[in-house]
Amino acid sequence: MAELKKHSIVTFPVSLLLSGRQVLVVGGGRVAERKIIRLLESGAVVSVCAPEPGKNTASLAGNKKIIFSNRVFDPAADLDTERRPFLVYAATDNPQVNLQVITECRARGIPVCAADENWQHGDFITPASFNGKDLSISVSTGGQSCISSKKVRDYLARQIPLAWPLDFIVISTDHRISDLNQRERFHLNNEKRAQAGEMIRHVAGVHEFVFLITCNRIELYAVITAGHEAIIKTLCRIIDFDHLDETAFTILRGREAFGHLARVLAGIYSQVTGEKHIVSQAEEAWGEARHNNWAGDTITKVYDGAKHVSRKIRKEVEPVLYEHEIEDIALEYAAARGFFRNPGTVTAVLGTGLIGQQIVERLGRMKPDIFWVYHRVKPEPSQWTMAALSIPWAELPIALRASGLIFTCLAGNEPVIGPEQAEFISRDRPVTIIDLGVPRNVAAGFADMVNRKNITDSAAGSLIPDAAQCTVIDLETLKHWYRDEKIDIASLYRIADKVISREDRWYPLAQQQKNPGPMDFSSRNPE
Repeated sequence: MAELKKHSIVTFPVSLLLSGRQVLVVGGGRVAERKIIRLLESGAVVSVCAPEPGKNTASLAGNKKIIFSNRVFDPAADLDTERRPFLVYAATDNPQVNLQVITECRARGIPVCAADENWQHGDFITPASFNGKDLSISVSTGGQSCISSKKVRDYLARQIPLAWPLDFIVISTDHRISDLNQRERFHLNNEKRAQAGEMIRHVAGVHEFVFLITCNRIELYAVITAGHEAIIKTLCRIIDFDHLDETAFTILRGREAFGHLARVLAGIYSQVTGEKHIVSQAEEAWGEARHNNWAGDTITKVYDGAKHVSRKIRKEVEPVLYEHEIEDIALEYAAARGFFRNPGTVTAVLGTGLIGQQIVERLGRMKPDIFWVYHRVKPEPSQWTMAALSIPWAELPIALRASGLIFTCLAGNEPVIGPEQAEFISRDRPVTIIDLGVPRNVAAGFADMVNRKNITDSAAGSLIPDAAQCTVIDLETLKHWYRDEKIDIASLYRIADKVISREDRWYPLAQQQKNPGPMDFSSRNPE
């Protein structure tokens, strides 16, 4: 035999079906006893040969649990009989005997395993393992380190109780229960999401999670181990919701969380009820989570089920839903205030993203004078945006001085319209700024700054017909206007509730495997 070396060997993991099969264990000591017990649990017919059996082995023999031979290993008697073993364990305390068992078995084509340093000469190894109800986990280092495999096994065994049963939860705040000032403080930009995600990844019992952050909601969806309130409290702390009043956010579990997600995807919980931007926002959120290895199959199946239900909801609410996107609402609000009755109205649009582009395209159909202010990249003209004059950010004062209606549609963490821009706002006509940014693009109190300056100038003798001329409309105000004017929310909620109840089968965690129960460390086999 070649000299044994301590190095890793590539192995192929299998689970043997031993029920009713003959298995021979050579040896009757402590190591052999562990093998015997596990083999009996597997349904094997166990034969044991040992000149000095241990207490447990003797007890099993006395109770007729095993076929026992009180003698040393005899190849002819143990291997060449009608009870020829399906496999053999060499588990004596004598390496030479174990090596003999391996040699005799291999000569006969019988798979054999040694429980000592002869393991490399055998055909298989028994990895460190543990069992629970309907669950078995084995850990192997390819024979390199029994200590390492046992440490990993023991660590996993401690974690398994946190693996079942699973629960789907959402921790959420939105416009229905918190105002914009509250939500802005907890808005999770890319950097904050990355930091929070890294922390959540290390929370035991959190299996998968997704952040859904929009202009009117901050939500954390997660698949966690059910029944552990400490997990939810930890998640709230990580996203700072423990600093929110408990009435300003909700925690939903199971089917309620699934129904909530379906309503969100259907636009029922949007401030612009029925809007479809939420669909692409959710796709981006789940895509981000998959890219960062936050989301796996389970939360994706929940999402897919909720998407299916949300489409059913949309189909049934369409007859009663006055459907608009946020850019439509913004323009409709401006029209209701009479801005487009005067063909001389000059409009400025700040931002070239999706919403900014949509507003410019819609304005282009109405033929007003439009300034389109871009920050870094000049927008490509299209059929309907060619009417707009694209100007760089450095020329923003020109657009502000000329415009009576200003839309801000910029992405960023800080306001871009503040005290420095107040002096550029026109003082010879009313000016309305519709702020579509989250966080807000216009600094808090900006209208007051402008109006106070106008009042001061008016007192000094400037020709200003109305000193209080500047109005800032933020998303919350705009969307509340839309809801109050156009939507019967209560009827939509009732329709959504009926659909969700009817489509309950799409919630994938409704039927799941039960907790595997306490772990059994009866197998402590060297590799």
